[in-house]
Amino acid sequence: MGILLNLKVLNYQKKEIIFAINNIEIKKIENEAKQMAKKILNKYPYYIVSEFLTGIGNAIANQTNETAKSISSFRIIPELNHHLMEGLKNPQELKKIAVFIFFFSKLFSSSIQKRFLITKEIVEKNNIKTLWYELTGQNKVGQALELMAFGNYLTMHLSSLYGENPSAIPYVDYFKKKLKEI
Repeated sequence: MGILLNLKVLNYQKKEIIFAINNIEIKKIENEAKQMAKKILNKYPYYIVSEFLTGIGNAIANQTNETAKSISSFRIIPELNHHLMEGLKNPQELKKIAVFIFFFSKLFSSSIQKRFLITKEIVEKNNIKTLWYELTGQNKVGQALELMAFGNYLTMHLSSLYGENPSAIPYVDYFKKKLKEI
């Protein structure tokens, strides 16, 4: 962040970032992540994000795949409102393992906030489990850092629940080895 600030790629005051870092409630975030990990164990989580949290949603899905050795996806509102909702009907087995995790921010635009609420309702009408995580940081930087911390703890706890070594990546290593052989 410091490099991006100095290059003027980010348009934030340093004091905003320092404030955000100093106000992250790590113990609370870790506990909430641990509880959510238990709820998504043996499930296929769809992480739902928007606007300034999009990249972090992607990162959490990647971490779930790599760290916890568990399948996951991330989806973006409003894009998912144009197609994904119709795909919730089938296959019926999806209803047993899918869980939509809505990472909600009151800092999202009002139209996106409305979409989150309606999308959650539609997912539930399709008998698919939903979880709601509302970010509490005072600004976008604070909420981004909060979600990054939450995602890190979530995937580490999920990895532990699955009994996986979070640092081992045998299939990635195998892939790279085979690629070099070709």
